[in-house]
Amino acid sequence: MPHDHSHHHHADLDSGDKRVVWAVVVNILLTVAQIVAGVVSGSLALIADAIHNLSDALSLVIAFAARRIGKRPADARMTFGYGRAEVVAALVNYTTLIVVAIYLAAEGIERLFNPQQVEGYILWHSWLGGLPVIRVLMLGAPEGTDLNAVLSALRSVPGVADIHHVHLWHMQEHETALEAHVVLDGSVSAEPVKRAVKDLLRRQFDVSHSVLELEAPGSECADAQVVGH
Repeated sequence: MPHDHSHHHHADLDSGDKRVVWAVVVNILLTVAQIVAGVVSGSLALIADAIHNLSDALSLVIAFAARRIGKRPADARMTFGYGRAEVVAALVNYTTLIVVAIYLAAEGIERLFNPQQVEGYILWHSWLGGLPVIRVLMLGAPEGTDLNAVLSALRSVPGVADIHHVHLWHMQEHETALEAHVVLDGSVSAEPVKRAVKDLLRRQFDVSHSVLELEAPGSECADAQVVGH
């Protein structure tokens, strides 16, 4: 059966790189200013906040490096490209936040008898922020994309009799992929149907990478599940 896939790149992300660089510069300048002010005034609170800002700057440096790596084209080692470098960087940053939060929680238990406030919300915030990263790593469907709507739209394409073995996932933060078996009804030749399906996926659902296996009438998979294998 015909088997084809396409890969459509999004807009250039240079503007995003510039924003990350400016964020790093601002954080580093703020860190230096707070350290100087903390030393001059003898304020440990300012120095502690400076260290916090420095950790933010380091996180942004990791994010910037990941964006640069993510722009590399696909090669023999990484056939999908390096776009997931941003996901890995996010996982590193969120894991670091969780470790720090656990440390703060342990310090809080130790200081139960001292009237010192523990920033326990950091653990909750980092967990919420890490959920989208876990979703991408688990090849989950993009949040906010209605799979039933996708299936309904695909079945409405002229020449399509049915759809099964559907997989919808995030290849990386900004790119969505779909894989499916498309059963033809024989009224339209295979190539126009394939082009129409890919065009619909790009326009309506922002699916930049699609892999379609076309099945002729009468040769479709037996007892095939709509979603999954």
